[in-house]
Amino acid sequence: MPYTINGFGTTICAARGQMSWHKKGSFEATDYDAIECVCALYLPLIPFRAIHVFGKSSQGTGYNYHQVPIQWSWGLVLRAFIARWLWVPFAIGAFLGVFQGFDIMEGKGGAKPELIATIAGLIGFSLLGWWLLKITDRRNRDLRRIMGPSEVGSSDPATWNNTLLDSLPDPQQLVGATSFEAAISRLKSEGHFGRAMLAARLCVATEDRVRGEELTNEILRDPEVRDALAEVHQDPKLWPQYFAGPPEQNVSASSAPHRAPSVEAGDIEWN
Repeated sequence: MPYTINGFGTTICAARGQMSWHKKGSFEATDYDAIECVCALYLPLIPFRAIHVFGKSSQGTGYNYHQVPIQWSWGLVLRAFIARWLWVPFAIGAFLGVFQGFDIMEGKGGAKPELIATIAGLIGFSLLGWWLLKITDRRNRDLRRIMGPSEVGSSDPATWNNTLLDSLPDPQQLVGATSFEAAISRLKSEGHFGRAMLAARLCVATEDRVRGEELTNEILRDPEVRDALAEVHQDPKLWPQYFAGPPEQNVSASSAPHRAPSVEAGDIEWN
């Protein structure tokens, strides 16, 4: 469990797949992949664990959340560090801007073009960095939005560790086919887009990574899926209507929203 005193200690840095299933148009992510790090002044220094945080909610002056371990990757670490360290130029720019404003109000001189340019550059650099992180993460968010929430949050099965993958039922039990790849065409034709995406991501994790990514992209490019994504992005409560499949076919517990393997209490940490 992360613990800090005056910004020094350990912290969780969000990295990718930021999702919220609670509020229409909510900007606060409740589920995301993250890196747990040693920090100074809340800035990450030493990464030591990759996790998926889910069910995050405010509790007094802090937060409650669950977490499960996921696969480590340096790409995940890089995104987490960049997102947090971009606050440094932003804070410096804001600090300089405040002092420039005080000088102007106190009649100590007009706006200094060089300082204004520096302030704009620092803040603009941070805003551009956050924007680039967001647009390069769109695919991660979209595929999770299609799969829907599960017993392990909004995690991508392609990032699950061996503990979670080993607890999966076989493809016949989970998607009604001899392999995850073989089930995707039928699931799409039945309108079970959430389960089709689940099968594609499990194909990445357990069968053929390249083919699984191709199938993932096919689902993401589907015009019906694109239209549904726009609706669910605006109101997450519409997920069952668009991605769980027709009601008359959606009869098994694995259909959604709980699409993941059952996990033992020891696999999930509550904080």
